[in-house]
Amino acid sequence: MDAELVGFSAGLVVAGAAAYTDLKTGLVPNRLTLPANAAAVAYALALGALNGWWFTGWALLDGLVAFLAALALHLAGVMGGGDVKLLPALAMFLHRGRSPWWGLDVLVNSILLYAPFGLCYLSARALKLRGVRFLRAVGRGACELLLLYAAVGPLSVVLPPLEAAVIELPVVVGLWVVVRRRGLGRAVLLGPVLAGAYALLLGPWTPLWWAAVALLVSLTMATARMASVEKDVDELREGEIPVEVVVRVGDRVRKVGRLRAALLLVTGRAVPEVVPSGEGLTARDIEKLKELGVRRIRVGHATPFAPAIALGYAVTYFLGGSVLKCWG
Repeated sequence: MDAELVGFSAGLVVAGAAAYTDLKTGLVPNRLTLPANAAAVAYALALGALNGWWFTGWALLDGLVAFLAALALHLAGVMGGGDVKLLPALAMFLHRGRSPWWGLDVLVNSILLYAPFGLCYLSARALKLRGVRFLRAVGRGACELLLLYAAVGPLSVVLPPLEAAVIELPVVVGLWVVVRRRGLGRAVLLGPVLAGAYALLLGPWTPLWWAAVALLVSLTMATARMASVEKDVDELREGEIPVEVVVRVGDRVRKVGRLRAALLLVTGRAVPEVVPSGEGLTARDIEKLKELGVRRIRVGHATPFAPAIALGYAVTYFLGGSVLKCWG
């Protein structure tokens, strides 16, 4: 069997095991990552003995680059410690040639795949928590967006398809944010009807594009709302991931979403009070919430990163690098 295929297969087993444990327990344990790194070093040494010690040197450098890049993300609160220890092993198993960037390619592909994986994972959680209510919210939102697409549909008649798509998307989403607070009532049922009428005028592809975008946007927004639950502060546990954070704006203490909090903090309009890292709430954070008089706060569920790493590892092998390099 080809040595590269042996290395890839070994790494795939490790990545698959890490993805499974992360999904089941939310952790990538040392009992997996440490033996995996030892095996990867042994693999690099074996190939170095066969092909020249330069290979071992480049493979170890590859693992080091992957570790440092992952460590930087960990310190920024983006990745867990288990993911940091997983990446060097995968970099060494996948390594080939005189390049130290294979692990970095795995990391880049993993980050790109994390968004679609996270949406699927959190949508499944929202469906489990909310059931039919979640499906209704997704369907209603998609119909509202289709109705708004139909309202700006004349742009697709007078503009080239790409230009129309670029202009329509922000206009439709902006209008939806404004009108969805009041609701469109039964008028939402006109969305699919008008999309069908446009299909007769423009052909099927434009309305199908509208439907795909409407479904994706609606699914994302419904998931963001329904994949979290509101809990009493007294019921919080260490490690839980808050969807809301607490900041001080002037003399007022406010609960805001993470995106809005980031904008307030960057612009200097707020001071952080309880803004947990990616590792979740600490005992001190929970005590601070009580001191500030916060009674309830919305908490979500951390999306495991190891499954995205496993997908990114496989994509890197089959593409021979990162998606960005292939596009370039």
